[in-house]
Amino acid sequence: MTLGVMSLNAQSVLLTEEEKKRVELVRSFGGYVQKTPWEQLDAEYLQRFIHQSDSSRVEGSRPWKFYRAALQQLDLALNEMNLAEYEAVPWNKFSSPDKLPKMVWEAEPITSLMGRPMPTGNREAELAEGRRKLENILVIFKKNEPDLPLYYILFDEQTGKIASWVLINQGGLHYFWLL
Repeated sequence: MTLGVMSLNAQSVLLTEEEKKRVELVRSFGGYVQKTPWEQLDAEYLQRFIHQSDSSRVEGSRPWKFYRAALQQLDLALNEMNLAEYEAVPWNKFSSPDKLPKMVWEAEPITSLMGRPMPTGNREAELAEGRRKLENILVIFKKNEPDLPLYYILFDEQTGKIASWVLINQGGLHYFWLL
């Protein structure tokens, strides 16, 4: 596996080829959304970058409306940004892990989902699975403030595409809203 090096001030971060692809995908996606007027964003072209659930592809459905609203909010945020001032690194390689949000599975075992009980499992296996999944998240920060995480992007394991950039905070615990 070939490793790349990204320089962040005095530190160096080794990136795998997969991680470099993800960083480039985020740059390409952000550049496309930023330079393309909102009404001209091409849903099919966006499929190059984003992994959508089947339900979020059905025009008029609740997931589709959420996806469009999230995309529009991203478009508004990107219009205010100079992308060259930002950098991205994998979650597990961020220089200040204590400043990253606490994921919901880290605080306590997940016993129910949407009010439905989940089968109880092995807590250590759940934590190990959660830590493994953190490898699928990029942390975005300003180059001149490398210890201040600003945005987070989750990738789909199978497709390698963006699965979400919407991180929900509920009582100090966080989870991604899947698109």
